Amino acid sequence: MREDSGLDRDVCYVAVDSRDPRWDGHFFLGVRTTGIYCRPSCPARTPLPHNCEYFRTSAAAVSSGYRACKRCRPDALPGSREWDSGTDVISRAVRAIRDGYIDEHGVSGLAAKLGLSERHLHRLFIEKMGASPSELNQTRRSQTARLLIEQTSLSMADIAFSAGFGSIRQFNDAVLSEYGTTPTLLRRAAISTKPGTHQRNESSDHLSLSLRLKFRPPYDIDVLLGFLNRHLVAGREQLSVNTDTGETDGVIRALDTPHGLGSVTVPSVLDGPMLTLRLNLPMLADLTNVLPALRRWLDLDADPATINESLSSSERMASIILQHPGIRIPGTLNRNETAIFTVLGQQVSLAAARTFQSRFMERFSEPDATGLRIFPQLQDLQHIKATDFQSALGLTNTRASTLATLIAALANDVSLDDYEDRDLIKSNLLALKGIGPWTVEYIALRCLDDPDAFPSGDLVLKRALGISAVKDVERLAEQWRPWRGYALMHLWNQELSREKKPV
Repeated sequence: MREDSGLDRDVCYVAVDSRDPRWDGHFFLGVRTTGIYCRPSCPARTPLPHNCEYFRTSAAAVSSGYRACKRCRPDALPGSREWDSGTDVISRAVRAIRDGYIDEHGVSGLAAKLGLSERHLHRLFIEKMGASPSELNQTRRSQTARLLIEQTSLSMADIAFSAGFGSIRQFNDAVLSEYGTTPTLLRRAAISTKPGTHQRNESSDHLSLSLRLKFRPPYDIDVLLGFLNRHLVAGREQLSVNTDTGETDGVIRALDTPHGLGSVTVPSVLDGPMLTLRLNLPMLADLTNVLPALRRWLDLDADPATINESLSSSERMASIILQHPGIRIPGTLNRNETAIFTVLGQQVSLAAARTFQSRFMERFSEPDATGLRIFPQLQDLQHIKATDFQSALGLTNTRASTLATLIAALANDVSLDDYEDRDLIKSNLLALKGIGPWTVEYIALRCLDDPDAFPSGDLVLKRALGISAVKDVERLAEQWRPWRGYALMHLWNQELSREKKPV
């Protein structure tokens, strides 16, 4: 058994006994008498204390022989932002596994990437997570598979392939181990409540489907869409228009995949504690990488209760949070794109930044039939001279030089993968000529999934706080750690609302 010794059994039992949903996702309850693991808020009868085991992850519960409760569905919980806030090696490894690194490089590749032996990485995971890297990855695959089983009519073979399983047998065994039933029975149960749909062009393998992705309420979709609309770049995003009413009902965003250009539509209305996204993908194989990227982009794994409780200890933030308790940090679907666009937006208005960004896409990419454009490859961009950027985009000589410098760094030396060492990435970016603290922190906020990133010199932020000196802003913001990025979003939203503009 691998019960997590770092969890306080008394505190955990109080949470279970009170069915407190604020603890959901922070730990999982294993019930010895039933062999089932649950979320703390499960409505089932509370077991006796000596029959309880507590695990930090669902993978740890599964590795100890427990199956997911069919009543409270602990496997369907959103992920944890806890691992995004950490810079230690385990947090980096968890983020890598979440993004499918083991599927491509194996556990040995992950260990080498982190500068550890495979044996040492395994030992760290058992100690901190209660499960090995392989077990954590297996649980990730199983949860992806269940999402597709219940929400689409894709064949089981297609689902097994999309979720990263090497064979149908491995897929069947994993589902049986995780859920105590077969993929077919899982689908049969789901169809009785809400059937899944998808369309697939067998000749081209193009895939269109809708997926409902869970989040922890509240979720302020209006603020999120306001941010996306305000930063909309022609060729990369466009408004979604309802064909019946002619009114805007969401945002369509380009998806760069290994097999070409796809798209995702984010609706303006929530579906309970879920966001229903419409996806168009060039190939089924692209779905595996797209799903975690969408969760990061829309910040679906945030825990508003934890974040708001922490920030509300600040008198200044408490009243602001009450107005929009479900604010999220918009991430990115293409880290290189966001970094490049950030440089194009340095020290200019948002309107001017969008002009430069739209020119960039028009000059260096080709549109498809929908008008969306795939972001150009770094290998192609690094051969473009700074003087060519200057003339094509209307940039100053200094800005064009900074753009060329950043592109060369991203193509050769600096990786923005969020499982890299964030401090090292920020240091490497700051060393580039023309890249300052504001740019580095903004890239960390949106590209590195750093919830504590904080561009303290931001003009809108200083105006919202009524403070002009950066050192005074930083001193005030110390009390908001490790969630300064969310405080920033609240303050941006508040200030721009005063101007009657969407964030």
